[in-house]
Amino acid sequence: MYATINIILRDSSKFCWQNLTEYRITTMMTVQNIYKTIICFGYFILSQSSLRWDIKTTTVIYGQDATLSCNGNGCMPISIRKWIGGPTDDVLCFNDYSSDPAKYQLMYNKSKPSFDLMIKRFKFTDVNCSYTCACGFFQYTNMLQMQEIDFVYPPGKDISSETKQEDGKLYIRMSMRVYPLPNCTINYEDIVLPVKTQIIDVQEELGIKLYVLKLEYVLDVEYKNCRENLTLSCDVRSIEFPLLQQELALCKDHPDAKLGTLVWILLGLVCGFFMVALMVICEWRRRKKRKSRKRQNDKEIPCIKNCNLMNKNGETTNGLSDESSNLKCDNLCDCSTTKTDNNEYTTCFIRSTKR
Repeated sequence: MYATINIILRDSSKFCWQNLTEYRITTMMTVQNIYKTIICFGYFILSQSSLRWDIKTTTVIYGQDATLSCNGNGCMPISIRKWIGGPTDDVLCFNDYSSDPAKYQLMYNKSKPSFDLMIKRFKFTDVNCSYTCACGFFQYTNMLQMQEIDFVYPPGKDISSETKQEDGKLYIRMSMRVYPLPNCTINYEDIVLPVKTQIIDVQEELGIKLYVLKLEYVLDVEYKNCRENLTLSCDVRSIEFPLLQQELALCKDHPDAKLGTLVWILLGLVCGFFMVALMVICEWRRRKKRKSRKRQNDKEIPCIKNCNLMNKNGETTNGLSDESSNLKCDNLCDCSTTKTDNNEYTTCFIRSTKR
């Protein structure tokens, strides 16, 4: 039944617009066209009552674009499409014209009756006011109310943050204004850490409560993750808003790094001590060996000094130039005495030393 009515309205629409555009009003008033004339005016009434606009953007985010969509029922391709209202309650757009191109844009497809109004950089002044979509002789007016849309005031709009990296820890301090309340997390090295926020103030704007939050967090980072990338984000109405992206640089001041440096220093000192000790021992042994040789020589040299050379005639000499001479030595040397009938010879031998 509904499909049949649509076909009748569609045919009547073509008939009505054809005659209106060609100014054939007299033709419509003939007896033959009374039936179609009645349907034509019925079509106008139905089109007027069925023209509607709705908010097309699922979630309206403050500062981003939002779109209103008009179904365009009753619009013909040659009809003028326009939007009226807003904060100024004036013409915003019609066809390819915009009263403020930086704020409003009319979008439509000639093959479809529907047409949209894009509101750029949506603000609080764009809500709680009326908007009218019009096409030809038809128009529809309604209020865009804050309570009827899924509105988000993003946490990154009014935010102040401070971070400090010290002793292997990341200190985060942040304040923000947001609606509704968010769920914040820290992500790094495939680790997700929930972050609690504290409400410090509530500001009401057009019937909604903007929350002023304080966020403080101390992240104790393991040494193996001291150079990872960190992201702090808050989810508002299932939309993720990154608030902080930072590369950690905690390796230098990390306690584990200091401990490792201390270990290497101690290891170097121990190795140095052993090397010095080894050098001292080697030097001591070398000097000891030298002293031993000196003492050995000191035991042998007095033998020469305290020995007297005796020639064949029994006369004492002071040298070893004569091979036939005999040595007369004291008890410091290895001496032997040889007796003959007429003489007694004492022979001393110098100890041989292997060097």
